[in-house]
Amino acid sequence: MWESYRMWNSFREVPRIDVPVYFFSGKNDYNTPLKLVQEYYSKLEAPKGKKLIIFYNSAHAPFMKESFEFNSEVIKVKQETYDKCNSGPAEI
Repeated sequence: MWESYRMWNSFREVPRIDVPVYFFSGKNDYNTPLKLVQEYYSKLEAPKGKKLIIFYNSAHAPFMKESFEFNSEVIKVKQETYDKCNSGPAEI
């Protein structure tokens, strides 16, 4: 990893996110361990909502290992966020 990333501390640098936030995490991920993701998720302040999606048969690339499940979750995120914000007539 680059030195700047090794020194990054999300807990300190980003304690709050003011938009809906989704974490997609593979249970067997060694690069971004699920335990660490869960710890950050539990401490993160996200007034607009947060969701942790765990892929139980994946490591760092659930979009490849569990592509159907991953794509299904992405569609849900779109429905929960973009579609809600853009349900009215388009403005020109």
